[in-house]
Amino acid sequence: MKLFGNYSFRLTLALVMIFTVIGGITYQVIQESFQKKLESDALLLADLAVKQADVFRRVYVRDVIGKLKSDGFGADPHFLNKPGYIPISAQLVRMMAQEAKESLAEYEYKPVSKWNIGPYSIENDDFLSRGWEELETQQLNSQKNNSFEWQPIWEITQYRGTSYLRYMSAITASSNKCISCHLNFEQTDTIIERRKLQGIPPLTEIKPGQLLGAMSVDVPLENVKAFTQHETNRIITWLIVMFFVTLVSMIFYTQYVIRQRQHLQTMAWKAGHDKLTNLLNRRGFERMLMRSMEDVALGNSPFSICYIDLDGFKQVNDIHGHEAGDYVLKEIATILNSSVRSTDITSRLGGDEFIILYTQCSHDIAIKLANQLLEKIDAAELNWNGKPLSVSASMGVVEYDSVKHDEKSLMAQADSLCYQSKAKGKHQVT
Repeated sequence: MKLFGNYSFRLTLALVMIFTVIGGITYQVIQESFQKKLESDALLLADLAVKQADVFRRVYVRDVIGKLKSDGFGADPHFLNKPGYIPISAQLVRMMAQEAKESLAEYEYKPVSKWNIGPYSIENDDFLSRGWEELETQQLNSQKNNSFEWQPIWEITQYRGTSYLRYMSAITASSNKCISCHLNFEQTDTIIERRKLQGIPPLTEIKPGQLLGAMSVDVPLENVKAFTQHETNRIITWLIVMFFVTLVSMIFYTQYVIRQRQHLQTMAWKAGHDKLTNLLNRRGFERMLMRSMEDVALGNSPFSICYIDLDGFKQVNDIHGHEAGDYVLKEIATILNSSVRSTDITSRLGGDEFIILYTQCSHDIAIKLANQLLEKIDAAELNWNGKPLSVSASMGVVEYDSVKHDEKSLMAQADSLCYQSKAKGKHQVT
């Protein structure tokens, strides 16, 4: 009995120690998980605010200002003194930010810029100043790499005496209209005087994609953190009384579900992309083509496609081998990706055939873009084991006509025009 009692005591003590260790580890795991969830949700909210503001701004410029311009009015920075005119998009975003600040208390989002003063300046704010420097560094790196996506700047820090997510996302010159508006605004007496006060020279040239400003979003986290802590303690108390096997089973099952989901996502991505170049494959492109055709049916502007077949690719394979051919295909894919607009769609159909869908693009503009692309491919320095590779391209460009074309006939016509380019001597656009 004494032996059994000692064994029971030791078993009980061991179980208590095991559950204590498990409880401690689980507490830390859940704490970290809730922290990551807190960061994820806050980032999602901040990103949603930025994207919503961007969508609103694009719709405002395209539909509202566009309608007013067609009626003989439009947008003007001095709209208060011009009856029939409305604020430009940047002013409207500021007005929205001010309204949100008054309605949502500690939550705040606003457009900021190095060239602004007052409440929309980055001066006297360490996070905004550091963030702007990082965005400028991203822009500088993008000019070297020819392939770039802006990354937001964010941190969770103490701000205004409490915990905040501070978030900053780039605003760039997105169109010629945007650039023209900014350059005209730079010539006003008010802006010239601001530049003198700041010691910053006026903007004399703006290029597409250049950093003009940023959207700053501040999300308070203190109440959420308190709720998270309360929920963490409650869950830990509940988990301690659970059986060890149940806990282990749940962990293994959760990991299994996560792996399966990741596997399905990976398989779905692979099904629509070319393994060698990471561009869309034929199946993925056809889905995007059908979507673009549906957009035209809903009233959006027509689009154009550019069918591309490489000249000299077979000789590269025959002389230098398939590894050299793969190298050429990946380099051409990089050139295509860096040459198209952000809304355009690039795909490798198979072999040495590529295709580009120029969204909301007329035939004349598509031909201009295709010729520019032709020059970039021709100027590319391709070398394999120290030996230069000679590759050019033949292209066929077609504008989609909903009356004449379906998916197959559009692709067939572009293919036919591409081979007309080859028949006429290659290295040209038809």
